[in-house]
Amino acid sequence: MTAIVGSRLPKYKACRIIGIEERRFYRWKSRYKLFGISGLDNRRHNPKVVVNRLLPEEESTIIDYAIAHPKQRHREIQFNLERRGVFVSFSSVYRRLKEWKLIKSYKLNKSRGRGYERPKANYPHEIWMVDISYILVNNKFWYLIAVIDLYSRYIVGWELSSSMRADDVKRVIDFSLLEFGFHDSENKPRIHMDNGSQMTAKTLKAFLRGLGMINEYSRPHLPQDSAEIERFFRTLKQVVDSYEEKSIERSIWIHMKLEMV
Repeated sequence: MTAIVGSRLPKYKACRIIGIEERRFYRWKSRYKLFGISGLDNRRHNPKVVVNRLLPEEESTIIDYAIAHPKQRHREIQFNLERRGVFVSFSSVYRRLKEWKLIKSYKLNKSRGRGYERPKANYPHEIWMVDISYILVNNKFWYLIAVIDLYSRYIVGWELSSSMRADDVKRVIDFSLLEFGFHDSENKPRIHMDNGSQMTAKTLKAFLRGLGMINEYSRPHLPQDSAEIERFFRTLKQVVDSYEEKSIERSIWIHMKLEMV
């Protein structure tokens, strides 16, 4: 700064020769006038006010709960803390757990290697199949997002949506887990899906990984890997086509009751 001030050249030319920006020079000059030589010390710029910063008691609550429940992941911890009246976000819980090295390792799914076969379930809620199909309702096409239990063929969750994004699939899976009480369970179902763009989206994978759920995909060009839910869609469309006055809710209810018999 002294070299620039003492130079006979214009300030912008002197700054260009030295290799610094002109605005940086004037910022140094104003800080020097206000604070003296100490105003030229390197400082890290931090916001004066951080919106939605966690309170110290909220941070301690997160850490204490995570230590008391070492098998739960950050999404489960956020869900259970919210039920106790502590309202924090998933990302805030994840960052605090990462700082304290309490992030639970993720078990990779290696079932897609050689020898992979069609999914088979040995007990209820071992494997849930998720798929999307269009269906005609009042002369307008809607997307039916369905979740079926592979063992019982029971429809554990469904929704008629005007779109079929990854967020829509996340919402249906989340409500299905809540309906059957799996948010607090360590033994969550395994999710089986096809290779659609919604199912392979990074946001959906991160959502399932955050819940500690393993997801697997059908083999390419082999729709029989998801034969159970494809058969449900066919049955549903046949019922809707045969009885135009019956609603979608009624058709799904009939299918669910038949599978329970």
